[in-house]
This record gives sequence, C-alpha cells and structure tokens, in this order.
Amino acid sequence: MTARQNHQLRAGLTMLGALFVFTFALSSCVKEREKVDEDVPSIKGTVQFEDGSVPFTASVLIRGEKIKQRAPVRQGSFKIEQIPPGSYEISALGSSQTVTGTSEIERVEVPEEQVASVEVDIVLRSKRR
Repeated sequence: MTARQNHQLRAGLTMLGALFVFTFALSSCVKEREKVDEDVPSIKGTVQFEDGSVPFTASVLIRGEKIKQRAPVRQGSFKIEQIPPGSYEISALGSSQTVTGTSEIERVEVPEEQVASVEVDIVLRSKRR
C-alpha cells in the first residue's frame, strides 16, 4: 500500500467515525425532542370531509381566552403545541379539487393538570364548487 493510499484510507475512516458520532448525537436529540413533545400540553387531531376523504389544503383555527392561532393541516392531521390550560373553540376550513368545506365549532377543554395531547376529530361539511 502506498503512502497516498494509506493516507486516503485513514481519512476515510476518520470521516466514517465522524459520521457515526454525528448520527448517534442526532438520534439522541430526536429521542429527547419526542420526550419533550409528550410533556407539552397540545391539541391535536384530524380533519376530513364527511365521506372520510382528506382535504388537499386545510387549516384549523383555535380561539380561547389566552390564545388565537391558526395551524396548517398536513395530510389530514394537525397539532397545536404549548396550549395553556383553558377552554377553546376549534374550527376548520378545507378544500379539495371539487369541494370546499367548513366545520362546526368544536369545544375543547385543556385541564389544569394536562401534560399530554387533547385529541379532537373535525368533520368538514362539503359544498360543491
């Protein structure tokens, strides 16, 4: 093995070791983030049309005494994090290629002791375009 090949081999092994350390550190951060998400009060749920289809685009509006926030719906699901305890009204708007829809107002309570997610499923009433 030439000196150049030896140098390239050591450089490759050093890069491989650095990649391994980076991957391990990143996976630890992801696990820690998942743990934090479990401890933060949030409201999450699904949005779909009456026939069970998922809207192409949609958003959820949450209103309460301490908060008014809009959140995107991605692939039929949403999550609004760091919700203080209290009563909230949630509604949604959504559309697909041929249908638009709005929901009834859902009332949701986040209890004082809540640390996990409160779940709500929202159904959009369809209107043909």
